Amino acid sequence: MTEASETFHHWKIFADGMDGVCIEFHKDRLETHLRNAVGVEFGLVEYVKLDQIAEVELGGASKLPFIKRAGYRDEKEYRIIYGSEQEIYRYDVPFTPECINRIILSPFLPIDLADATKKTLKAIEVCKDKRVIKSHLINSETWQRRWTRRLSDKTS
Repeated sequence: MTEASETFHHWKIFADGMDGVCIEFHKDRLETHLRNAVGVEFGLVEYVKLDQIAEVELGGASKLPFIKRAGYRDEKEYRIIYGSEQEIYRYDVPFTPECINRIILSPFLPIDLADATKKTLKAIEVCKDKRVIKSHLINSETWQRRWTRRLSDKTS
């Protein structure tokens, strides 16, 4: 998870291709559910430079999953981690649909398929009131219109 604004990096590295999707949560609502989940830890990742790693107070192994090298700081990562002494194959993170703010479909998804996907999602009861959009990161009409206008103004 991330607290960073949408970037090309996120789509290309974490959700490459047409089938990528981003679910944007209401952080406060999600954390309310997480606080009641046994074995779940959550929080922002701390980014540390190599020459500072010796100074980091670990406070036990539980902090280790929340530390990352400074070169990754632009990710502004937020992690939810479940730990258990038992071997498990899956853990369902407890939350309700009210925790979801909106759903963002891949910028690589063709517009016709995006429209059909939106319609399908809206037909699902828990998604009917959710905002579902296609990312405009790589094909923003507003961006294109403003640049076209600026370029035409310069040539006039």
